Amino acid sequence: MFNHFKRLGIQVMVYGLGDAINKLIAILILPLFTRYLSPADYGAAAVLSVSGSFIIGVADLGLITGVYRYYHEAKSRERRLFFSTTLIFIVALTILIALLAFIFSNQISTIFFRSPNFSYIIILNFLTIPLYMITVMPLTRLKLEENAKAFTFFSVSRVVTGVILNIILIVVLKRGLNGLFEGPFLNSILYAVILGLYSLKTSGLKFSKTIFLKLFVFGFPFLLATIAFWIMDWADRFILVRLTNLSEVGLYNLGYSIGMAITLLLVAFEAAWPPFYLAIARKRNAKKIYSAVFTYYSLIVGFFVLLISIFGRDYFEFFTKEEFHGAYLVIPLVTLAYALKGNFIIAAVGAFLKKKSFYQFYTEGIAVLLNIGGMFLLIPLMGRLGAAWATLVAYLILTPVIIWLSRKIYPMKYELNRIIQIVVIGVGLYVLAKTIYQPTFSNVIIRFILVLFYPIALWLIGFFNNDEIKRLKSIYAKYKLRVAPSLFNK
Repeated sequence: MFNHFKRLGIQVMVYGLGDAINKLIAILILPLFTRYLSPADYGAAAVLSVSGSFIIGVADLGLITGVYRYYHEAKSRERRLFFSTTLIFIVALTILIALLAFIFSNQISTIFFRSPNFSYIIILNFLTIPLYMITVMPLTRLKLEENAKAFTFFSVSRVVTGVILNIILIVVLKRGLNGLFEGPFLNSILYAVILGLYSLKTSGLKFSKTIFLKLFVFGFPFLLATIAFWIMDWADRFILVRLTNLSEVGLYNLGYSIGMAITLLLVAFEAAWPPFYLAIARKRNAKKIYSAVFTYYSLIVGFFVLLISIFGRDYFEFFTKEEFHGAYLVIPLVTLAYALKGNFIIAAVGAFLKKKSFYQFYTEGIAVLLNIGGMFLLIPLMGRLGAAWATLVAYLILTPVIIWLSRKIYPMKYELNRIIQIVVIGVGLYVLAKTIYQPTFSNVIIRFILVLFYPIALWLIGFFNNDEIKRLKSIYAKYKLRVAPSLFNK
């Protein structure tokens, strides 16, 4: 069984490296831009960014999900049609949307911000979308072909050039909020040309109605899931801006961005999980492996939730102006919410294998209703903190509901006692760290030692079984022998 986990771990690192570096760069560069932008600027950027993310998420109508499903079963010619058909459709659709946004930019600005003064950045935001979509299918192809080096190169280089352009425009040229949108627009032009030429060479430019229908029929139910997750992830900005103000949205979005650092792990896992569970689906012990993955995911992600939740406040205290310090309040709630998404993805494996994708739709529908209701109830009372609580409640309900729905078609036995142990230790250490918090370097060291106590505390209460302890000792012995012999032999 451990060989399967080793394989999954390698896939997580391969697929996640590029995205992890991308998000890490974005997080590290954040304090620099807070010197040149106000919370209200970040609020306006957040509202437009989430509108763009919605269009990017739904413009393919589920076709890309279909490409993932049928790619390995198809022959070379059909694969080319998968990519070219999907590319032509999503680019054509987003160009149409961009043209409409260009024509009605003043009206959109008035709807979003109650003022026509944001029409310029609205035009830039929507023109960037079709340029970005040109790059989606070439990168999808590289991932499916397991060309990790090229995929990582393009993913990372795109972020690096984007950051450089934003620094030039915001810091050097003092373009302010306009520069925050001009950078991505120019960067998207560059990579649309590079990856667009690659796509023409490898896939051509031919549209197949038959292929379109095949991909659409399979992928459309997953489009509904995309919309549901978008509502839970991003709709809160629109509700916040209506019920509060742009500064509140900006602070919420900044804290949310730090909380989303957990997706450094989650996105990598999401990419590696489908090929892993599909490859072992017919094995006799598949359910046992899935259940163990659920436990180990909870164990590992629990450590990172603790890390981000405890040190997220320091990020704003040490590196941003005082007006941004209150953004930290939402970090623990957002971090935990996104971590729980991984548990849902694992628990939903039965619905996917048994082709009951509507189970996911039901589950996400319930979560969306709770999320929206929670926001309208809590935001007037708690502001951005209410939005974060509504998000956490929505994600918290996903896993138990999908497990309940799947109990007859694909029942799995989860290690509930061990999950409870992880939760108890994690919450206990977080509360202790929050109680002793001080914005000093010595306090940071103390809290870091406290975080490192996480696996020790689990070991002391008997979380690890004998096989796991033996495996950990074996890994330690190999490390001692191969990696650092001089250190351990002193």
